[in-house]
Amino acid sequence: MAPRVVLALLAALLVAGCAGDSGDTTTAPPPTTTTSSPVTPTSTTVPPVTYPAAASGTFPGELQWSDSRRFFLVTIPEGYDPAIAWPLIVNLHAERETAAFHATGTGMADRGAARGYLIAHPQAAGAEQAWDPAPGLEDRQFLQLLVMELTASYHIDQIFLAGMSKGAGIAQWLTCDIEGISGFAAISGWYPDAVDCAPIQPISILGAHSTLDDVTPIDGSPGATIGFATWAAAWALFNDCDEAPRSAVTAQGETRTWAACAGDTVVETYTLGSGGHSW
Repeated sequence: MAPRVVLALLAALLVAGCAGDSGDTTTAPPPTTTTSSPVTPTSTTVPPVTYPAAASGTFPGELQWSDSRRFFLVTIPEGYDPAIAWPLIVNLHAERETAAFHATGTGMADRGAARGYLIAHPQAAGAEQAWDPAPGLEDRQFLQLLVMELTASYHIDQIFLAGMSKGAGIAQWLTCDIEGISGFAAISGWYPDAVDCAPIQPISILGAHSTLDDVTPIDGSPGATIGFATWAAAWALFNDCDEAPRSAVTAQGETRTWAACAGDTVVETYTLGSGGHSW
């Protein structure tokens, strides 16, 4: 399935959800043309269980390497057949949320599986349950290892990232770390104005942000973050989109689409007039 087609399905899935979070204070960047070395895990892993083809539903898993032990959920769609390639979504929660809340509150576990996706719901560590995108730290190692183990355990042909707030932040960093990401969806993301990595290849992008968001303001914060429109334009530049975006205004807000981009990718944003800092 082409990245453009899958992104359209992912857009319908993501924009239909309705979970919120409790306010982030930092997260990840817009793309740049600079490069950095991916985080390279050096530890051994304990892979998750490979469930039989007849099993469907949401199951717990864990990864253990060195002194670290991290948890996640994986949703297997009904009718999963290891002889057929399936797309994977890595669904990343916001600060002070759990993987379980995000899986059910966003509707990802139900709607995603119904559309034929395998979905991983990783859990951030610590009292704040917040992702730390700093290079070389455990969160990025954990998420890279999780993708490696899932692609080894299941027949996966495409990988998509989706995140809310800080989850969107670390998802964007993973586009610098993991080769073969087909698409990335960011909901109410926070985008600092300084970055030190660039995505490995052109990636289809979906972004949604409310004009009423008082946690991650849509216009950014001077000296700290860039605005949603600037973030989207940076992705369009990175993806070498050669046309101005098409704009459509509805009762819900404005949709902007850059369609003529490298690698048959697309950049699409939803500026919403309601919802606040929410999925």
